[in-house]
Amino acid sequence: MKRLLVFFISLLMVSAFSLVCSADQQGEFFVSEDIKSENIKTVFDLLKETKKKVDAINDYTCTFYKQEYVDGKILPREVIYMKFKKPLSVYMKWIGEAKSGLEVIFSRGWNDNNLMAHEGGWLMKNFVVNLTPTSRMAMKGNRHPVTETGFATIVNLIAKDMERIKAPSASEVRFVEKGMQTIYGVESYCFEFQLPKHKDPTFYAYKVLICINIKTYLPNRVQVWDMVDGKMVLVEDYGYANVKTNVGLTDRDFSPDNPEYEF
Repeated sequence: MKRLLVFFISLLMVSAFSLVCSADQQGEFFVSEDIKSENIKTVFDLLKETKKKVDAINDYTCTFYKQEYVDGKILPREVIYMKFKKPLSVYMKWIGEAKSGLEVIFSRGWNDNNLMAHEGGWLMKNFVVNLTPTSRMAMKGNRHPVTETGFATIVNLIAKDMERIKAPSASEVRFVEKGMQTIYGVESYCFEFQLPKHKDPTFYAYKVLICINIKTYLPNRVQVWDMVDGKMVLVEDYGYANVKTNVGLTDRDFSPDNPEYEF
């Protein structure tokens, strides 16, 4: 598997030197045919391998880094210890400075499909609330509901845009090979797509940066830019560190009765 990834990266790096592309000041991105036939095809193969790895994961734990642009401003970066189990059970505890001590549990089919949460602090942890995931209170300070948590959501969003790029009608797509980078202490391969969302609003964003851990094939950094009031803005910045897969999580890991939690 590692040899396969080395082949993909080598092919990308060779073809990157032959790219002839340009961008004007209005964000129009142009791409030559060899990018579509070589670079993008190779990235598709890499992302297919990523999807296979994600599909094979039953559960995982990780440190989740999250920073989003909400209500006209970029919010402080959040650091979250997260547990995830298929089909959709999530436990999150905020361990950084932002929202420190906040705990959230959601499990599809449990608690009337409401999330259970409490804020941090010795007093506030006693005030437990049950919220519809898409309610105004639950969505405050968030671009996505808890029901969209997990690797599968990210990979599927990327896959949808990749399929649009493959379509014969796609144009003005720019691929930028970022090469090998150290992301959260691990060697990762990073690449960027700049997309003509102004001509095709079905694209998720104008620009997406993706980094993939070359040992696990899982994404460990995803950054998303979009247009806000005529300016390109980083609206989503997500990271995954200390990922441990198929660790055998049980219902106890997603229960407020867990003595390790503060519900």
